[in-house]
Amino acid sequence: MVVKGILEEVNAWKTIIEALSALVKEIYFSADESGLHARAIDDAHIAMVDLSFPKDAFKEYTCTGETKFGISLTEMMQIMRRAGGSDYLELTVDETKNKLKIKLTSASAKRNFSLSLLGDTSGEEIPIPKIEFNTIITIDAGVFKDAIKDAEVVGDYILLEATPDMLKVAAEGDTGNVEVTIDKETDTLYKFEVKEESKAIYALKYLSDMTKAVSSTDNLEIEYSSDMPLKIGFETLGGGKLEYFLAPRIEGSE
Repeated sequence: MVVKGILEEVNAWKTIIEALSALVKEIYFSADESGLHARAIDDAHIAMVDLSFPKDAFKEYTCTGETKFGISLTEMMQIMRRAGGSDYLELTVDETKNKLKIKLTSASAKRNFSLSLLGDTSGEEIPIPKIEFNTIITIDAGVFKDAIKDAEVVGDYILLEATPDMLKVAAEGDTGNVEVTIDKETDTLYKFEVKEESKAIYALKYLSDMTKAVSSTDNLEIEYSSDMPLKIGFETLGGGKLEYFLAPRIEGSE
């Protein structure tokens, strides 16, 4: 079995690792001829991440079958922090040595790292939640990230409320509150469909972590219904997709 990929844009992989490590410390990738895929749930079972990183994201990609391998995201992130923005990144799964080989190539040097692969890859596949969303929005990521930062000033939870005319983002705490209103006609909302008015509360820490990896200039897709899980996602290199699901906080619960 051979799995090998070369990336010219090392920052794209660094972004993926940052995004995954915001939720989990370890992850298992599935590799086949179409690319890499990963799905995981955080320890508290509040959030899930789903990644599709296609072969088109790589300058070169080879996979001679189907396999699954696990890595420590903490250790991978430590290595990626050593990568320069102009480095080439080469990833090779060596199943005989139970290692993921990582080569960083710059104009001045070649650096070779390796990570031990995690054991037991026989776990059941995590299913994607089947949810019909009443509110579907595509928004400028920078606008939504700013709203999250505003909410973090006063509270730990965020209220999302969508009506046919606007999206409201609000938070309150012991000492104050904040409300951000985004009108449907604004040029930072690229899609705004509200089949039914939707209102739900979510943990700010999770939303902040989930949106760190998306560039402020990219589009962010938001889908939810009243008191139902939130789905947010954005495109990655080569037409890939990174999506999160976040369980709501039901008022009155801890």
